[in-house]
Amino acid sequence: MKNDIKTKILSASIKIPFQVLINSLLPKFLSINNYGAYDLVLSIGQRIYSLIEGGSLTAFYIRYSKNNEKGFLSYYLKYVIYSIIISVIVFFILYAINFLRYDKIGLSITEFILFIIYLWLLFVINFLTKVYDASNKTKIIEIVKVIIFIISSLFLITLLFFNYYNDFRLLLIFNIIIYGLFSAFLLYKIEGINIFNKNKKKDYKKYLINYTKPLYLYLLISTLSIILGRIILQYYGDNLFQALYGLSFKIVTVFIVLMSSVVPILTREFSKSLNDFKKFKLLLNESFVYISLIGIFFFFFIFIFSEKLLILFGGVDYLIASNSLKVLGFVPLIQTLNQILGSYYYSRNEVKSFSKKGILASIFSITLLYIMFVHLNEYFEGDFSLLLAISYLGGQIIRFIILFSGIKLKFILSKNE
Repeated sequence: MKNDIKTKILSASIKIPFQVLINSLLPKFLSINNYGAYDLVLSIGQRIYSLIEGGSLTAFYIRYSKNNEKGFLSYYLKYVIYSIIISVIVFFILYAINFLRYDKIGLSITEFILFIIYLWLLFVINFLTKVYDASNKTKIIEIVKVIIFIISSLFLITLLFFNYYNDFRLLLIFNIIIYGLFSAFLLYKIEGINIFNKNKKKDYKKYLINYTKPLYLYLLISTLSIILGRIILQYYGDNLFQALYGLSFKIVTVFIVLMSSVVPILTREFSKSLNDFKKFKLLLNESFVYISLIGIFFFFFIFIFSEKLLILFGGVDYLIASNSLKVLGFVPLIQTLNQILGSYYYSRNEVKSFSKKGILASIFSITLLYIMFVHLNEYFEGDFSLLLAISYLGGQIIRFIILFSGIKLKFILSKNE
């Protein structure tokens, strides 16, 4: 476990400079209007893919971590292929009905198709990361991901050097090629895959359905709450506010990546210590202390240097997003703690309990979003990106309180037994 955690942290530490580079060059590569459109579509697209995946990837990771069944791996790979086909159909329906008003954000059919391909390749890479992590081959997948970051960064620098501005199609095409090649390589290195194998098919299907069924309503509501936030921002504002919020969140994501890199390893260890409640509790407490210390440091760092970070990543045009970034600076801590709490529920097969708490948290989040934009927007002098930042952070805090209260109650009850 310790070696895998060190590998994850080292990989994240290497990727962070390149992620900083990509996130700082992209707003300069695109105009602020194009960057807003780019971030809006990419963000909503990723949420829709998560909804179609339906929590099954976590279910796969939990089971595959225990015994590395090749039959289950082959079955789930077939599930991934079906998910991709369904998502492509969904995306084209959304485009056909002019969902998000693509004419307003300026997105052509060619760019839309490139976004679809890029998004499902990200999904495939995420799936392969789970496979290699569960197989104790964390080092291989992290090396590959670092190489991808380096190559993407160098290509973006090359585009800027030759003055290819304002066209994210070139960047999408290149990333599609790179992600496609590395996905093929990683799949090739996995032995024993046979998607036509029907052994234990009913068992695998039953497991995934039982695991994801309680989650799906929660995933639907939580995904809609996040998509709704971006749609409301587009309604009240425009691509400018999408860019301001998007860049602020991209900066924060750099810190989230570093902090959440150990969560898959913790999930694996939680799964292995189910029968030893004391060890389980100790592991949870230690991870909380470790993440909290780092998260508090990052919060003060972002709060103090918010303007310098915005100039570094986007330039002076983005300085008006300073307040949004300061608010979102608390997100890495809260969101990573929520992921750890989620790992607790997942690893103990308390999916139904997690789902109910998640639905409750999402309803509160949507209510907060409504209050902020409809009743309180006049107090923020038209800073719609700040409104969404406060709404998002508030939603994460509500989720933490609800999830943590459930676990704390369980620990108290276990002491009395």
